[in-house]
Amino acid sequence: MTSLGKGIGPPWSQSGGAGGFPGAVPDRTLYSTSNAPIKGSKPRNPNAGGGGHGGGNSGGGKGRGRGRDAFGNLEIRSVRAAIRTTAGTQDFTVPGFGTPIACVVMCATGNLDGVARNNQDFSYGASDGTNQFVISGSSIHGVSNGTADRRSATDEIYMIVNSAGSVVAEANFDSFITDGVRLNIAVANIGRLVTVVLIRGDGVTVNVGTHAMSNAAVSTVTTGLETRALICMHISKLFDDTGSTNCAIGFGVAGYDGTTITQHSYMHRTREGPATAECLMQVDNTVFTHENGTITASVQNITDTSFDMNPGAGDGSTHAIGYIAFGGVEAIATMETLPLTTGAHRFAGVGFKPTFAMLGMTMMTALATQTADATAGVHGISVITETEQFSHSLAEEDAETTTDNQGVSDDKAVNLDEDDGTDGYEADFKKFSNDGMTLDFTILTGLPAATASLWPCLWMR
Repeated sequence: MTSLGKGIGPPWSQSGGAGGFPGAVPDRTLYSTSNAPIKGSKPRNPNAGGGGHGGGNSGGGKGRGRGRDAFGNLEIRSVRAAIRTTAGTQDFTVPGFGTPIACVVMCATGNLDGVARNNQDFSYGASDGTNQFVISGSSIHGVSNGTADRRSATDEIYMIVNSAGSVVAEANFDSFITDGVRLNIAVANIGRLVTVVLIRGDGVTVNVGTHAMSNAAVSTVTTGLETRALICMHISKLFDDTGSTNCAIGFGVAGYDGTTITQHSYMHRTREGPATAECLMQVDNTVFTHENGTITASVQNITDTSFDMNPGAGDGSTHAIGYIAFGGVEAIATMETLPLTTGAHRFAGVGFKPTFAMLGMTMMTALATQTADATAGVHGISVITETEQFSHSLAEEDAETTTDNQGVSDDKAVNLDEDDGTDGYEADFKKFSNDGMTLDFTILTGLPAATASLWPCLWMR
């Protein structure tokens, strides 16, 4: 495979090439899963920002629109390398990028490019130089009784756990350096492929943090900025650096244009203990979906310094999210519908030319519907810039007496295998356009062959 953004550097460094650029700004229209405007949302205006209040699934925001010149100059690049196999520091750099203000660190099971590896391991973390967090989970391949666990912490940015919830690999944020970030590998393991997303930009602000929320009452998240884009990660537990049974992950994104908040998410859970492996999966028009699919929360009431998390129906328990909040950017979250045939596919309806896309990859086909079947064991996250494309994905068969799971990392925009490990979706990035992005799907044999899969996506510039 051709690797985009890879360069030659020191043994523990990985580098990439040049950056990209924005286009015009419209208002936002809230989109349905087919990218048709939702009734009652504000129509596009190619010449101005928005005003008024958002509503419905999107929550409310203060009514002040902004033209393009009011946004900062967002710069995002990504780089991928095998994490070192001995303790010590490791630099992840992109020549010419400058000094980041924040980073996201992603990893799945794979340690060879595009090659699946047994076990379902993941690690997703972030830092703004002051705060950091990580969520991690593991589900073991080839055992007769499902063994799965999860763990999260606020003093690490990378973590791999075993099926007992014990840490087998971890790294913490050390410092931002010229052109990248330095991590301190405290506990070394195999050289899994790690993707690091570097973030900077004049007029752009970022706050990374964690927030514990009750699903019985609205709670406020203080960010110190007006959140225009939001990435949320959780494993349905508190950030207490202890292991818990079941391997669960939640991924949510939100965008705000001064009028409307758009937000979408997915959740996955692999249950520990039953005689047959049990997977659950759900996609939703909220930024938070709990592991059992019955508890959700939405972003609302964005101010200059905070936003609220508004829970849906729940049991009164407390859950925590790790978040990356962006100020000074233009962003929208959409629920994209995948094509049913191979070839070039244009994701339209973004409303501007993005310079960054983050895709939540699933094989789910229905909103707000908990599924426990072959589609429920497949998920992943992809990050795309104008010059790099990297994906990390996991797959597990449901209802197997002997667990069958794997993970893969690739320098493709999409590499998402079916639950049994056979080819599912593969696609390469072609270009960003004035209203979205084009991917070239070379493999499209995923499970829901007659019905398009749904992907929560974040677009920024």
